[in-house]
Amino acid sequence: MEKAIRVAINDVLISWGLSDVNFVVEHPAEFTHGDYASNVAMVVAKRKGEAPRQVAEQLVAARFKGRLSMLNELRLLALALSISF
Repeated sequence: MEKAIRVAINDVLISWGLSDVNFVVEHPAEFTHGDYASNVAMVVAKRKGEAPRQVAEQLVAARFKGRLSMLNELRLLALALSISF
């Protein structure tokens, strides 16, 4: 699953012209923070000069384009921001 998440994120980053982003996908230290976490929104936000939350929202929108229910979209946004539900 970690590889699938990394590939999905990389696909969006490449479409944004960002092919050399060094980010992490990992299991969070705290079990209640979800199954996986990533620092991609923080890393990309710094490069784009935008807020990490804005980058995370753009990442989810670009990857899934309305194909997810609201709950799944929120879960993926939480993953991108490393926030637990």
